[in-house]
Amino acid sequence: MSEESRLVSSISDRQFELYALSLERGPDFDPQHIFAAYKVGRGSAAGCILLDADTGTFATLALRRRVDHVRVLVDQAGPFRTPEAALHHRSAAMRGGDAPETLPPGAGRRKLLIQPGRAASHPSSSC
Repeated sequence: MSEESRLVSSISDRQFELYALSLERGPDFDPQHIFAAYKVGRGSAAGCILLDADTGTFATLALRRRVDHVRVLVDQAGPFRTPEAALHHRSAAMRGGDAPETLPPGAGRRKLLIQPGRAASHPSSSC
C-alpha cells in the first residue's frame, strides 16, 4: 500500500457531508454538528468528529468505501470528553491503507454511475 493511500488530511464540512449522503439519515447529525472532518488518501475512508454543544461532548463517525464504491458506516462512537480522545478513536476506525469493505452476503454489486473510458464527442463538434 502506498504512503498516499494512508495519508490523512483535513476536509471541509461540506465535503464530508457529501460522503455522509450514504448514511441512513444523510448528513443530519442534529443535535451535534461537525467539529472536524478528515479523509484518507483519495477518499477510501472519511471520518468526522462531532460536537454536541449542549453537553460539551464529542463523538465520531467513520465511513469507508466498499468494493462497489458505495460508502458505508463502519464505526460510530462516543461520547468522548475531549476532541483529542475522539481524534484518536476516529484515526483507528478509518483504517487507512486497508482494502475496501466487502459486499454483504447476497448483495449485488452496484453499477457504476459513470463508465470509465473515453467520452464520445457530440456529432456537431468539429475536430
